[in-house]
Amino acid sequence: IQNGVIVFDLGSSTLDMTYLKVGEQPVDFGYEIGASIIDKVIFDEKFFANEGVISLLSAHPKYEAKLLFKARKIKESAYNREAGLTIDESFLLRTQISKDCEGYEKLKSVLIEVEYANIDSLNKSIEEKAEYITRLRKHLIDFRENHIGDKELKGVFLTGGASRMDFVRNIITDAYRLSPEVVCTDPDNPSLTISRGIAMLG
Repeated sequence: IQNGVIVFDLGSSTLDMTYLKVGEQPVDFGYEIGASIIDKVIFDEKFFANEGVISLLSAHPKYEAKLLFKARKIKESAYNREAGLTIDESFLLRTQISKDCEGYEKLKSVLIEVEYANIDSLNKSIEEKAEYITRLRKHLIDFRENHIGDKELKGVFLTGGASRMDFVRNIITDAYRLSPEVVCTDPDNPSLTISRGIAMLG
């Protein structure tokens, strides 16, 4: 912080970036490119390909939010495992709907399967369907060129649960020409970095 850093906070809804340097005003800017875009890709590709899900949501659209949250949990689990491992998760629809839901007896045994060969396969899919990685890189370059200009940059602090995604560090090191060791994250739980900081200040 003495010499200039960016706090990179990638959450489910937005990417918020803050440049900090001792003696200078912080520079804040945000982009609407949260990791929920990836949840939607998984939902569209794996959930909505299932006739049972289509039937459920045509009669009960309120369940879409709950299923999107389930896709988010699967995404988080996928990015917490070793890169080469197969992503293979499944669940029964009855775990997501109430017993008084119309059509429950028909839907309760519907199996939703989410499978990708590995993390690279998932990354390829989110790039093909949403150009997520390309867009994220463009926003990083925009922040540098249009918000902090030629200010000195010695490192980046990653926070937010989505910062666990393997491609994030690679994009940052490439876009800002930094070495990987100065792109830092909370080794315990990056989801709690912000709340932990607030508690310390409090």
